[in-house]
Amino acid sequence: MLRSIALLSPLSFVLACGSVHASSDASVDGANPNPDSAVPCGNGMPDPGEGCDNGPSNGPGMACNAQCMPNVCGDGDRGPGEACDNGPNNGETLGSCAPDCTKLVEAKHIVLSVSSSNGNLGVNPVATADSFCPANHRAMFASGTTRRATTMPNAAVGSVDWVVHPWTIYLNSSGQLIWQTRTLPLLGVDATGTFTALLNPIATGGSAIITGLAQDWTTLQQDNCTGWSSLAAGHNVGIPTSANIGFINNAGVQPCDVLNQFYCVEQ
Repeated sequence: MLRSIALLSPLSFVLACGSVHASSDASVDGANPNPDSAVPCGNGMPDPGEGCDNGPSNGPGMACNAQCMPNVCGDGDRGPGEACDNGPNNGETLGSCAPDCTKLVEAKHIVLSVSSSNGNLGVNPVATADSFCPANHRAMFASGTTRRATTMPNAAVGSVDWVVHPWTIYLNSSGQLIWQTRTLPLLGVDATGTFTALLNPIATGGSAIITGLAQDWTTLQQDNCTGWSSLAAGHNVGIPTSANIGFINNAGVQPCDVLNQFYCVEQ
């Protein structure tokens, strides 16, 4: 006995095959509708989702990393302008990379000069003051535009050749912590720009100190031995045994012919 066989008409066969073909194409196109249009990181043009793209200049240590994202402090990749970057290990402890990646946190000493000077410091007061300090130390002394801490009170604006540095642990000759600076290179000043106090005095003795500094870390504009060139005047001095603002300027005026010491900051 012959079994019946269902036959498709030519038109039905074409439609059936066409629907299968269309279904297959839709699946492929849905996964990657235009493979040739995909542009990878590294083409030199920032595309959607990329923070940057410098083409062949992307990569470790570069401004734009291999994932087309900007190199930033804290990502663990030392980029341009960064002195270090230890990622989550950045911090404020000795030897750590500072939180802003500008340097390694280090410890330095501040001592008193062995010998003393009067207020006439000659034609180059800063060089004269430095000459009283040990090797690799410079005087914490401000004069004119040659050396200054700041032009704005308790800030770091317009600093020139300043000897106190950010992210540094400062110790006295006994190894006691005087102050640890953060972003502001000033002793005793907190992040809000407010003077609090030193943690320990710079010294336990010594004479008054020539600093050339007002009580807000700006440079003295008066009471400075007539620009450190005359003995026939007076000047403000600091007291090394003080932990308050008197350590740089005790608001008293001393004759310029009296011998005084300098604070010498290790560099």
